[in-house]
Amino acid sequence: MTFQVGDGGGSPVPIPTGNETALVNTVGTFLVNQVVVDSSNPNTIIVQSIIPPTSGGYTIREFGLFDDSGNLIAYGNTGDTVKPTSSNGMTGNFIFNVRLQVSNTSAVNITVDTSSVIATEQWVNENYSIQALLPGGKIGQVLTKNSNIDGDVYWSDANAPDGGAFLQVGNTLSEIAASGTSAQSTARENIGVPDALAAFMQSVMNAVFPIGSIYSTVSSDNPANILGIGQWQKIQGRVLIGADGIRFINPGDTGGSASIVLSTQNLPSHQHAIPATVTTTVTSTNRPVDGLHHHTYHGTQYPAYPGASGSNTTFTFLTQSTAGATDGQHTHDIAIPANVTNPTPDASATQQPVSTVPPYFVCNIWKRIS
Repeated sequence: MTFQVGDGGGSPVPIPTGNETALVNTVGTFLVNQVVVDSSNPNTIIVQSIIPPTSGGYTIREFGLFDDSGNLIAYGNTGDTVKPTSSNGMTGNFIFNVRLQVSNTSAVNITVDTSSVIATEQWVNENYSIQALLPGGKIGQVLTKNSNIDGDVYWSDANAPDGGAFLQVGNTLSEIAASGTSAQSTARENIGVPDALAAFMQSVMNAVFPIGSIYSTVSSDNPANILGIGQWQKIQGRVLIGADGIRFINPGDTGGSASIVLSTQNLPSHQHAIPATVTTTVTSTNRPVDGLHHHTYHGTQYPAYPGASGSNTTFTFLTQSTAGATDGQHTHDIAIPANVTNPTPDASATQQPVSTVPPYFVCNIWKRIS
């Protein structure tokens, strides 16, 4: 069955007489989309056809239904109805419903080619809306699969045994938390949280400890195991010192020692004071003298002093004491110049290293090399 519309040859079409066999002027032929019996009038058959947006640019004044043999079985006229196209600024389906009055609808057999049926938006909304597909249910209920068959679902309470497997937005994943740490760990793995977190932490560690960084710790573990990044070289038996551009120029340079042995060049200029006691024993009659020695006196008078001798200008006096006394005993300070050359070293002396280690706290120091 087909549905045709015409423009009446450009003029209004007279009231049908029942003798028509064709349209005055056909402008479009379309398929029948739906045939139903009017629910409010059992003697009325509604035949529906849809004119698509691609057809238009004419005025509809007549229409007709044709059977498969091309015979006109229903004809009617209508007031001028303009069918525009997209070029006229309007698009959309044009739905034509033809109402046929019959004495007995069971005696009428109209077959529709379902492979070419066009569903209208209204029909889709009425038959395929959420309300139509999933009727029933109450607030807080969830859809539960009854079997593995598509569409075999039913509404159940969220706290019921069969509904508790579903997460509720309002519970903010508390269902997983209530299932224990194992369920939480599995859930994180299922959504890739460990991988994402590991990647984030690795990017942070690379930013904090780039290649060349120094890492110190009292732990004996390699930083690669602690931080999860890079290769590290252990620095042993050394302290860190800041570069100053003068003596300590290039970062990474090494030097110094834990102890040194001093040499002559390391000693400052100095003098030594050596106390010395001079003891002289002179044998003289009734005068055993300790520390007896002479002093020279320059003068013009000859003093009356026992044991003095000399000229009018120079006299020598003998310092003496009574037997057994030590009145003439005294000391002398001997100064040794610092520039004495070729001193004789003390063969019994040993050169011991001098420690240069400052107060310290021992830890493990690592340098990132890659």
